[in-house]
Amino acid sequence: MDANSFTPEALGLLLANFVGLTNGVEDAVFASLDGLPLASTEADEEKRGHWAALTTSIFHTANRLGPLRGIDEPGRQVIVELGDDSLVMIMSAGEGLPPWHITAGTANVTGCVLGVATSSSADHGVVAFAAQQFVQSISQHLIVPARAKS
Repeated sequence: MDANSFTPEALGLLLANFVGLTNGVEDAVFASLDGLPLASTEADEEKRGHWAALTTSIFHTANRLGPLRGIDEPGRQVIVELGDDSLVMIMSAGEGLPPWHITAGTANVTGCVLGVATSSSADHGVVAFAAQQFVQSISQHLIVPARAKS
């Protein structure tokens, strides 16, 4: 990450703070656009990897709907309903970079995706607003160096 980016540990602490302070949020993950976990409140390493990969793949799949429907702008947020009252909210994060963005200036960087899992006690409107505010407050730091092509 560049000098303006958070370390994974610092990003993890910020994410844990967001989860702890936002009523009804059970878990959250920041994932790179290629599906790797950057930070997560999930303790189990294997689950963390699955959570990041699924969050990113759902986000990318949803983003293909705009062009398919003749809409020039990509999707910015996906909501998945789990059971009667639980949701997973997935949104773009990272310096406002659209999901197809590969470079910013001369540095090869990409944004990331935030996934937030809620409980049945969550006010989903409040959680969505809090997640958007959280991402906006640190978005300039949520850039990930693009991986070298092999």
